[in-house]
Amino acid sequence: MIPLPHSWAAARSNPVQRSALGALASCAIVLVALEWNFPGPLYTTPDLPTILRPLDIEPQLRAVMPLAVKPRPPVVVAPSSRVVAAEPEPRPSGQEVPGPVGSEGEPAPDSTATAVGGSSGGSSPLAPYNKLPEVRPYFADDCGALVGVERDQCTYVRMLAHVRRHFRVPHSVRSDLDTRVDFVVDAQGRVTNVQCTPAVASDVQREIERVLRTMDRLEPGRQGELAVPVNYRLPLVLRVR
Repeated sequence: MIPLPHSWAAARSNPVQRSALGALASCAIVLVALEWNFPGPLYTTPDLPTILRPLDIEPQLRAVMPLAVKPRPPVVVAPSSRVVAAEPEPRPSGQEVPGPVGSEGEPAPDSTATAVGGSSGGSSPLAPYNKLPEVRPYFADDCGALVGVERDQCTYVRMLAHVRRHFRVPHSVRSDLDTRVDFVVDAQGRVTNVQCTPAVASDVQREIERVLRTMDRLEPGRQGELAVPVNYRLPLVLRVR
């Protein structure tokens, strides 16, 4: 057997050949490494639908007409009203009920409380006396224990308080109202002949009559032993707020 020399044996004696072989091996290793690090090609299937991201979807705006809404009727707030009844002015003890006084100290017919009725001269039963009766009408339960001017003032104040408490302002009243209410307390202690000066609307007149006639029965005025009718005047002031 004859040994043959290996090809590398000849290459070891040739440096150029050895360098070329080493460079070739290095390039092969670098190419393999690069192939492993790069990702493969992206494969798409045209049969599948394309999925869009939410940002790729363009919003479609559509004008929406508002529904027709029937307007509500306007709210009309009725003005609130209140009754302002004038209080009697304080007077020194011993003076008569307020009102014009004649030259001889007798109350004039326009007095706050004046008597009307028949006189000894045979005049009409509703003719006014020349002076107030000895006993004026009064409420027996509250004012009966009082006498004189104190009893008259007690009756007057209670009349005003009754009007203020029970008067209901009619819906027709839309502005302030200032009037004087004249009425008669007859010989039976009932309220009659209610009149307003200046005149007021019919529904206000009816309300005034209703309130006055719901007062408790008064003890009638007396001249001696005779029961007589007596005129009264009360102020009525309405303030609309």
